[in-house]
Amino acid sequence: MTNPLYPAFFRLDRLQLLVVGAGQVGEEKLRFILKSSPNARVTVVAPWMGEELRAALDKYGRGAASFGVGAAGVWSTSSGGRVVWYDREFQKEDVLQADLIVAATDIPRGQPSRVRGGKSCTAGVQHRRYARAL
Repeated sequence: MTNPLYPAFFRLDRLQLLVVGAGQVGEEKLRFILKSSPNARVTVVAPWMGEELRAALDKYGRGAASFGVGAAGVWSTSSGGRVVWYDREFQKEDVLQADLIVAATDIPRGQPSRVRGGKSCTAGVQHRRYARAL
C-alpha cells in the first residue's frame, strides 16, 4: 500500500506566511501555526474574520494599529510572533512578500488559484524560495 501524502517541515520562524481566509478553516490553520511556532510572522487576508478566531487572537494582545496601510488588526505573541489582518479580498499581489501561502477558505472562488511564477496552488499550500527555509 502506498501513501500519497508527503510530509514537509518548515521553520516557520524563518518564513513570512500568508493565510488566505479567516473563517473556520482559517482559524484551524492559524491556531496550528501559532501553536507550532508562536514566533511566526503571519499575514491574514480575508474580507471578514470569524468571532472565534478574533477572540483567540485577542488573547495575544493588540499590536501597533499603524502596521500597514489597510491593516484591520495586528496582534503580537509573547514569543515575538505577529499576526496582521487585512480586511479585504485576496489579491494576486499578496503572494509577492510571502514565503509560504496557506489557502484557508472553503469557498472555491476565494482560493488563490495562481501564485507567482504561474505555479498552481491546488494543494492549499504553496511555498516560494523553499531553499531559504532550510
